[in-house]
Amino acid sequence: MHMTCLLTSLYLLVGGGVNEMFLRVDALHRLVPTLNSPAVGLTHLAVQILFLVLIGYFNASLLLRTRTKQLAQSFASAEES
Repeated sequence: MHMTCLLTSLYLLVGGGVNEMFLRVDALHRLVPTLNSPAVGLTHLAVQILFLVLIGYFNASLLLRTRTKQLAQSFASAEES
């Protein structure tokens, strides 16, 4: 849960940074004069997909690590008996 909240907070910062880049960088601002452009929308979509993949990856790896620890503990206790 904590990692998901951290990545969501980071996504909000990066998403705001995307808007700032399109507003402040002259080459991007000339390319996309308004923030309603499809290029901005596609950039935000790519950032969203990236962060959803990261959230899924970290949650899956945490679940697998927890499951592996539980199995190792159950085998260790079974061998002691």
